[in-house]
Amino acid sequence: MATPVSKIATYLKNNVDKLDPQIKKEHIYGMMISPNERTTTEPIILVTEMPGGHHTYGNNAPILTKGKIQITIYYPKNYREDMESLELSLKAFLLSKKITCYSDAGHVLTPDNQQITNTLKFNFIKEDI
Repeated sequence: MATPVSKIATYLKNNVDKLDPQIKKEHIYGMMISPNERTTTEPIILVTEMPGGHHTYGNNAPILTKGKIQITIYYPKNYREDMESLELSLKAFLLSKKITCYSDAGHVLTPDNQQITNTLKFNFIKEDI
């Protein structure tokens, strides 16, 4: 059975033509970035799970499962393209699939790998994905 992360990562890859042109299929990952990833010019998209999902019950049985994922975007330090349009395209596309963004951490330059990152957090209903 596929996990929500793998479903969403695959869904993004299969619909990359509906996202911002800065997003490339080969740079979208679920759970971990490939050790073979070597881009220094394009953003990398990483989809991971988050704790905090819960159930809605009816007649003492779960009828709805809510979950959370996060998408971390890694931009090269010298990235000159429009980060906001890339992020808005991800949010809008996932929203059209009932996966809603509830947190946008903002851009941070990481001291360890000198990349610009932003983490977007999303809610979803498991039955919808």
